[in-house]
Amino acid sequence: MRRFRDLAREHGRNFFTNWRDFDGPFATKIGLTVRNRVRATFSRSQCCGHPGQPGC
Repeated sequence: MRRFRDLAREHGRNFFTNWRDFDGPFATKIGLTVRNRVRATFSRSQCCGHPGQPGC
């Protein structure tokens, strides 16, 4: 159970770091977040393949 909690914490931290550090307008960040989350969901993995972008 500890491993899951640590992994969830790391993914959450990366998500918000990518959102904060990405240079772009708010609308672009929203669009990338939605696209990357959908892509990660349909690929059944934790990553969308675009590290550093919002939502990844």
